Amino acid sequence: MNPLPRTDPTLAVSYRRVSSDEQTRGFGLAVQQRRIREFAKREGIKIVPGGDFYEDISGTIPLAERPELAAALEKARGVGAGAILVADRDRLARDEFCAFDALRQFNAAGVVVLFADGYNGDGLAGSLGHLIAADDRRRTVARLRRGREEAARAHPAARKQGGKVPYGYRRTKHGLVVVEDEAEIVRLIYALAQLGKSQVRIADDISKRTGRRWSPATVQGILGRDIYMRKVPSRIVAPQTWHAVRRRQKANRRRGRDSSGRLISG
Repeated sequence: MNPLPRTDPTLAVSYRRVSSDEQTRGFGLAVQQRRIREFAKREGIKIVPGGDFYEDISGTIPLAERPELAAALEKARGVGAGAILVADRDRLARDEFCAFDALRQFNAAGVVVLFADGYNGDGLAGSLGHLIAADDRRRTVARLRRGREEAARAHPAARKQGGKVPYGYRRTKHGLVVVEDEAEIVRLIYALAQLGKSQVRIADDISKRTGRRWSPATVQGILGRDIYMRKVPSRIVAPQTWHAVRRRQKANRRRGRDSSGRLISG
């Protein structure tokens, strides 16, 4: 006998996604939440208690490496929710293969993915929606790249610099490479954050070790960059560590704590 409850099409979980570079471009969590709630109200769907999941991660990462999306699937299965609500297609994924993989796993669990904006359909029409979204993304990336190249031609000095390099890396003609002594500091920052130390304490500790002043904002910036767990250009922090730190940060925000670890009043 199947121990899981039978799915109820009137119950749902919700999933929201941002990546760090999208926060100021109209894709914020609050905007997505409003769209999802309006859609749920319009369609007569109830989001189950504890059924709102969100994360700061690239849309080109598969479900297996997205802890919150995976948790949304498990929650839906556990409570018998028949749907997962997402603001639009590129919030689920910005890569068609990642989108199809996620849809396949949700469909296998009997959970339908519904998008608050756009067409909700199966078969060819639904597949075309993801292909179109992915093509739009590629066109946007190409357009931005052309803009950078034109700016570089107009300003040779900017072309030579090539933009700001994340701490822990340096730029070579072959791309970014790891600066090992800086990488050790990055690993230490993540280790201290995983132990539960606040960004203020971490900044103080790193300042003492390096002999130069670190601010909590600098620590926060390092903890918010997923480049450190990527295989390309070169991984500095294990993905498990990176995700563990992000989960701890989210838990602190849910408990009403600021970046220093203090309770937020009011």
